[in-house]
Amino acid sequence: MTKASKYLLDDEKPIDKRLDYFIDKIDELGYKTEAISMGTLDDYIISKALNIPPQVVSTYFELYLLNDGELELIKEKNLDMGIIRTLMLIDPSRRNLIYANLDEILESDYPVSEIVDFLNEEEWRMSIEELYESVSSSYWKKIASYLKDSDINKGPINKNFRGMVFKIGKYKASPKQLNWLEKAIFYDEDQSLGVFRAKTFQENYPEDVKKIEKFLEDYNKLRKDKNRE
Repeated sequence: MTKASKYLLDDEKPIDKRLDYFIDKIDELGYKTEAISMGTLDDYIISKALNIPPQVVSTYFELYLLNDGELELIKEKNLDMGIIRTLMLIDPSRRNLIYANLDEILESDYPVSEIVDFLNEEEWRMSIEELYESVSSSYWKKIASYLKDSDINKGPINKNFRGMVFKIGKYKASPKQLNWLEKAIFYDEDQSLGVFRAKTFQENYPEDVKKIEKFLEDYNKLRKDKNRE
């Protein structure tokens, strides 16, 4: 085992420090980090150069593409590489559900299996894509206006979110925007901010509010069912 592989595979080292080390090694090998975003780097070439499994290389590639908030969460939970590798194979919007239940999952003797079981049970719930497509575009635009008027600026429901939610009411949302939207809806529910089910929306967009409630009911039922096990 080389010095590089020993460091990159050491779960005692903070994941953000290992990621920085990995990127430095990529630079030393003569590759541009932009190639990670473009998907043009070969896992097996990097694997051979750094003497680490190709699956671990691809995991570091995915970690590099994460936003700072998600990387910080993974660091705080001190997750081992096996769990991180599993998380990086999951669609970002579905990872939000895992993160919301992560403390319970980590109590399991077999957290990776617990994640797989959790996702299998989650298949029946309404997805964020389905929610977004079923809710009227004017509802999302009004959410933006409501946030501006109420000046709510907490967690993922920040000032930038106002502009984003207005855009998805006008244009088709990207996966990244849907991921942000889902985080905001969960945060609104957990913090009892009352944004997405505010009285004005109950009066003017009752059908859209019902869909939000169905989405949250599915989410809360899934979380409660897992907690009872």
